Amino acid sequence: MRCLIIDLHSFSDETVNRLFGWTDFPDVCIGTEPDYYSEELVQSIIHLCKGMGLSVALNYSYRGSLVPNQYYGKKDTGIVSIMLEINKRITMPKPLFSNERA
Repeated sequence: MRCLIIDLHSFSDETVNRLFGWTDFPDVCIGTEPDYYSEELVQSIIHLCKGMGLSVALNYSYRGSLVPNQYYGKKDTGIVSIMLEINKRITMPKPLFSNERA
């Protein structure tokens, strides 16, 4: 591996439900791109998350990860890319704003 790309985002249950109609969401989603990920890295992240009591899913509710265009489709580039989507309920358990009036 010459380059590790970590594509880090957060998501909310409400947004994914509105966009896709899904209702069952992990605490952490790991996204991978075929030919550009390390199984050892994925398993290490899964182990770390589960050790912290978090639920983890691979390529659900989001999938894929960033790979620079000039490397995409090429083999043996030395690029490893992984996406981590952290559910906002982990970092922001209560909404900051509400549509309800007091």
